[in-house]
Amino acid sequence: MSENQKEKGESLKDEAKIGMHDFVGQLDWYDYVNQKKCTQLTAGSSNLRLAINHW
Repeated sequence: MSENQKEKGESLKDEAKIGMHDFVGQLDWYDYVNQKKCTQLTAGSSNLRLAINHW
């Protein structure tokens, strides 16, 4: 394997790593957004329950 091919292989590996990292980062972000939505929903429904009970 020539040096040039080796370098290409390495940079491809790095790109794949970076791509994987971005992908995982996006998954974490979606997870975070979904958790936020869920907590907002549960907060909203408990507020609704409180309002109904209070009424």
